[in-house]
Amino acid sequence: DYTKIQSPDSIHELIDPYLNPDDVEIVRSTIYKFNSLISQNWRVNNMFTIGDATHQTSPFQGQGLNMGIRNTSNLVEKIDLVDKGLSDDSLLDYYQVECYPDSKAVIKQSLFLGGMLFNIKPHINLLRAIIHSFNGKRGKPIDLFPAFVPETVTVENGFSPGKANQKGYPMYNYISEEGFPRSLRTYHPTEYRIFCNGDTSSVLDAVGGVPEIVSPLVVELSDGSEGGTTEGSKLVSAQRKEDLDKHKKLFKGADYVLMAPGYTMLGTYKRGQESKLVREYLSRFKLLG
Repeated sequence: DYTKIQSPDSIHELIDPYLNPDDVEIVRSTIYKFNSLISQNWRVNNMFTIGDATHQTSPFQGQGLNMGIRNTSNLVEKIDLVDKGLSDDSLLDYYQVECYPDSKAVIKQSLFLGGMLFNIKPHINLLRAIIHSFNGKRGKPIDLFPAFVPETVTVENGFSPGKANQKGYPMYNYISEEGFPRSLRTYHPTEYRIFCNGDTSSVLDAVGGVPEIVSPLVVELSDGSEGGTTEGSKLVSAQRKEDLDKHKKLFKGADYVLMAPGYTMLGTYKRGQESKLVREYLSRFKLLG
């Protein structure tokens, strides 16, 4: 009952243990509410929704503003290509195609974390306490927030992922040049990236003819089994078992992974398919001429 909660009597009852209600002037009262919503239609002709008009997320992960900025950047760059006469207007449909899956995954993860933080089910709390006790005695680190692997999501006019990535794609940590773990999703999040499992030379040769304005970032991902450290566009995975397992899953059945800005997987490819990768990548931009 929002009206009752916001009433002066209710507020006085809340502050009574700490302050004399007679000394408090209530200037304004409101209920803090949040939504976890995502729109199904981000474009109507030349009208687009961005930010909260497109997606709203709970505060338990702190990604709402980041997501809005990331997705707006995606749209602005597409509008720029169309405005300059370099791409067909249909490119603007890919704003939703590329941003929807990542946005939905972030909203889903935020709800999951909120459920972990504010669980009120006694049996869940009991189970968590038992696990905590056993892990503590064995000296194991306690992970209250298990790794979340979002399912790949597509919209009607979206890219249909292949079997290799249909089960979702992992987010894991790499070690920065300064020696700290960083989430892979934070690495140049507003750019298109080609993640390579090892050597990048064949991909670099293949993308050499791509127009600079749409050129992707080619990134080497290493599991660190042969040593080495993160340097430039070579990223070395953190050495926790969880991160190494996710590195393997990312490249399951593939040597290259094409990522849109954010963390939406657009396709997976094997060595020898570099020309196909570049051809399908360029087709996304609807380039004219």
